[in-house]
Amino acid sequence: MLMLHRVRELLIRQRTMLVNALRGHLAEFGIVTRQGIAGVGMLIALVEDDDHDLIPPLARSALPPLIVQLREVHGKVSEMDRQIHAWHRSNELSRRLETIPGIGPITASALTATVTDASLFKWGRQLAAWIRRCRGRTHRVARTASEGSANKAIPISAGFSLSEHTQCFVSAARPKLHLRDGPPSFW
Repeated sequence: MLMLHRVRELLIRQRTMLVNALRGHLAEFGIVTRQGIAGVGMLIALVEDDDHDLIPPLARSALPPLIVQLREVHGKVSEMDRQIHAWHRSNELSRRLETIPGIGPITASALTATVTDASLFKWGRQLAAWIRRCRGRTHRVARTASEGSANKAIPISAGFSLSEHTQCFVSAARPKLHLRDGPPSFW
């Protein structure tokens, strides 16, 4: 399951690169649309429409391979999403994780595949710290008596990286504080 998430993440990066390339090439001719999938659809329709002269013929002949590849990658991502959702529906722990606000099927399945034994963590903060460490960040270590007064930066990396959705797990699951209404009730 974790490999499926990694391949999906790679395909999403490739799809983003293709969309950015298409947008960049058309921007050279002053053709710009809104962000998002709807904007990309408009650009594709413009390239495939022969009834205008906004795009020179040479450029029009160069862009279809990008569009074909973009559609292919998008189809593969959709297929991976279907496989992940099918696995998610068949896994009780993944379905339970989805009940947490801010956690969807993709994040729940990635977390379930990554954390195989949650009993290794005493509380949720340990799990959050472990997820952060596994993302390869450099962390500051608090002072201890043996280190003297200097803080020490320790780069930590692991053999995996959670998907973009899972990397947002800690912030998505954290309760939101609305300070405009006054301090939270637990203060």
